[in-house]
Amino acid sequence: MLNTHLKKVILLVLFFLNLLGIHSQIKLSAPVKLCSDKRVQGECFGWTCVLNKNYCLIGTPERSVKIKGNYLQEAGIVYLFSKKAALSWELKQKFNSTNVKAFDFYGGSVSMNDSFIVVGATGIDDSVTNNSLVRNGAVFIYKKSKTSWYLHQTIKLSQSNYIDNFGDKVIIYNNRLYINALTKKSKVDGGISTGGIFIYELNNTGLWELKQQILPPEKNLIMFGSKLAMEDDLLLVNCESTKNVFLFQLDKDLSLPPKLIYTFNDPQKEAEGFGNELAFHKGQIIIASYGSFEHNDKLPDDDSLVLKQRQKLLKGAGCIYIYEPNKEKYELKQKLVAKDNKADLHFGNCMAIKDTLLLVGAFGDKLDKICPDNRYAGAAYLFTFKNGQWKQHSKITSPQRAIGDKFGFSVSVDSDNIIIGSRFDKEDVNELNPLEQAGAAYLYKLIK
Repeated sequence: MLNTHLKKVILLVLFFLNLLGIHSQIKLSAPVKLCSDKRVQGECFGWTCVLNKNYCLIGTPERSVKIKGNYLQEAGIVYLFSKKAALSWELKQKFNSTNVKAFDFYGGSVSMNDSFIVVGATGIDDSVTNNSLVRNGAVFIYKKSKTSWYLHQTIKLSQSNYIDNFGDKVIIYNNRLYINALTKKSKVDGGISTGGIFIYELNNTGLWELKQQILPPEKNLIMFGSKLAMEDDLLLVNCESTKNVFLFQLDKDLSLPPKLIYTFNDPQKEAEGFGNELAFHKGQIIIASYGSFEHNDKLPDDDSLVLKQRQKLLKGAGCIYIYEPNKEKYELKQKLVAKDNKADLHFGNCMAIKDTLLLVGAFGDKLDKICPDNRYAGAAYLFTFKNGQWKQHSKITSPQRAIGDKFGFSVSVDSDNIIIGSRFDKEDVNELNPLEQAGAAYLYKLIK
């Protein structure tokens, strides 16, 4: 018979083996397909999507809206779905801008928590002081009242310029609201589109009040802040023009200017995409780089010399870099690529993280056959965190894959569900009635 000490050791080993293997046992349910209630061509349903517990928020900024018999192009609609049961979702509410106009691009960015829904609309033309601006942008905030949401506040820049694109990115996190103005002009830099980030907090009257503005830490930076990520008092910000990612430390009450504590550079000097998506995970810094694009509008067949060369060099494949702190520096600890890595996959065009799950979009994935113009069917990759490393758990594709669907254009994950946007999906929830670029989103339940 085994002695008591040996029994304890064996039980302890079995416990940890079970703990390490728990995420490998994750399975996904069959998907629930979501579409808008009144589908239209070119709507791009699934452009943006966010999960929050029993709710799902989906933005369609390219949706045309019919007002008094006139179709207003790219006015935009946001859809809120609620979960009825584990595999059943229903449309709960729809949102529009208050004064709907063409090219509002309402819903280009969305965020939500238990109390608020936040919607960015970069195409809003008017501002606080000037009603003749173009693409100044605005942010609409809706507050929950029992089981529905009502418009609580509209935020615009008090000092705005031509084409600020305020609201290109909105994130509500730990009772703070982060909003970028992607192409806001800077007088210091001679009026170029440097961009900026605006941080709001709730004041005593229940309104969101501007507490701090973060400008580029260097001169001559363009499009600073198209992507953001937060963890406690840390803020990650990218810059599209220089392909840098800046790490700031924020003062707890935002009374002091943010402190730049580290700058990340593309370790491989890829042509495009470093900093395309950002995230934190238990001290780790996660930076996506979706890779360069083929800029030829007329696509060659799969067996062309151009695509063979791109495949050889893995152009546009994309990857994700995992950094960890080491004294005063951050060291590259892991580089994630898809197991079926290939050219023009664009792995990392979007990503979402929750606890020990990382969901990565790759809208460039091809069909598994040779055919003309074979690109953009799309996929998503689910990773789990084990023994301090991220490992690919599964590749997810839509049930009815087709060229050009762009499945994986947007992703979100919570503890029980994941959602994947398919921006150009053609068919309805029954895989019928095809409409070009109508779009869809696929919800999966995580079964552990």
